[in-house]
Amino acid sequence: ANYCLAQGKPVLFLNTPDLLDYLRATYAPSSQTTYDERFDEVRTAPILILDDLGTESPTNWAIEKLYQLLNYRYNARLPTIITTNRDLKDIDQRIASRLSDVEIVSALSIAAPDFRAGKLIPASDISTLSVHSHQTFERLDLRPELTGEARQKFISAIHAAKEFAEAPRGWIVFIGHFGSGKTHLAAAIANHRAQMGRPVIFTTYQDLRSLFRFTKDNETEERNEKLIQQVKTTELLILDDIPNLAVTTGYFRDRFFQVFNYRFDARLPTVLTTSLAQEELDERIKSRLFLTEYCKVNALLGVPAYHEKKKAGKKK
Repeated sequence: ANYCLAQGKPVLFLNTPDLLDYLRATYAPSSQTTYDERFDEVRTAPILILDDLGTESPTNWAIEKLYQLLNYRYNARLPTIITTNRDLKDIDQRIASRLSDVEIVSALSIAAPDFRAGKLIPASDISTLSVHSHQTFERLDLRPELTGEARQKFISAIHAAKEFAEAPRGWIVFIGHFGSGKTHLAAAIANHRAQMGRPVIFTTYQDLRSLFRFTKDNETEERNEKLIQQVKTTELLILDDIPNLAVTTGYFRDRFFQVFNYRFDARLPTVLTTSLAQEELDERIKSRLFLTEYCKVNALLGVPAYHEKKKAGKKK
């Protein structure tokens, strides 16, 4: 709004509950403006910014007026910005239907914690990306010694990682034996995004598990909870080396799935690596990673480890 005003463009910025009060005020005997005049001023504004849609009292009158307003602007294709913390399914379906029209509506999801809740702890307190700073796409060994299906899998995984790094969407999973290159690919994605100035957290399951430990120190416990919140909501999360969760205690497992389920349900870009075969993974993980088009799984199980290549070279 301020940018438009600086460009000399008229803008009307209204909080949704305030807008409704603004309209109701015309019913007062002392009002110098009629309802029709005020409503027309809002619905025909050259640029309208409607803040906090969904926080108003959901009376029949309020719902009807908001529908009339947004339906008019939708049909007239008038520039409109709406902010809300509600899911579209929780908004009047007539309005939600218009806000779902991808031809004229751009829906942007901001998956960040409430900045009013206090200063965030730096992600570096949990992210170990600095340890993997050397693992980039440029430094990736293309392993020309690989042949057949193993090489095809390896090259396919590289292409998938590079494509994901350019525009992270959905989840990408790398499954392979230790030393097959899956961690390097995951780190390369993280380093690429970091070089672009985008937020990313790279961590292992074991490092994440350390945040789940209960402590009697309230300050430490609060710090850990804030870090977990960052892990849940960060723009891009890389979780390296997911183990067999059957051998972990129920408490740690449940806390992990709080993060896992939140990111999956919120459709937040995530990279997972594991050395486990599909049948060894927890059922809750398999049900999400292998039964949906939202996740792309890259299996490197037939790709030998890097150290095996080095041993062969020394023997020769």
